[in-house]
Amino acid sequence: METGFYHLTLLNYIEKHHPEIVLNLPPKELLAYIDLQARAAAENFESSRLAGMEVAGASEHAMKSLLAGLEFSLYDLLKEIISEEFTEELNKIEIGQDPEFLKSLLSHFSCLSSLLYDMQGNEIVAGARYRMIGELEMYLKQSA
Repeated sequence: METGFYHLTLLNYIEKHHPEIVLNLPPKELLAYIDLQARAAAENFESSRLAGMEVAGASEHAMKSLLAGLEFSLYDLLKEIISEEFTEELNKIEIGQDPEFLKSLLSHFSCLSSLLYDMQGNEIVAGARYRMIGELEMYLKQSA
């Protein structure tokens, strides 16, 4: 069973949308997680095809299993909030959309991540988003 495609896809997705995972997990644990998810995705694709599902449908099922648990990205939320709410402030302190700055914010805001989930639908709770905006305002004032 070929898993290389799923390995690369998941690694790219994690690096782009969940850099905190790359920063916080030891490399062996990260590779073990990627391997486990890639194997599950490949098995899901194969069993879907054997059950008669078209390639597109089987691929969709495989991708859902590959990315399970990674649907929400605190990193992407921070980028979105910063670009919508704080562009002017960030330009003043010359940080902009610097990935390293965003990664440092992740460590500051990781404690808020539990507030950002609605466990029934994995949707962002609006009140938590506004709290995060307030926290960002205070953080940026201290950084200026």
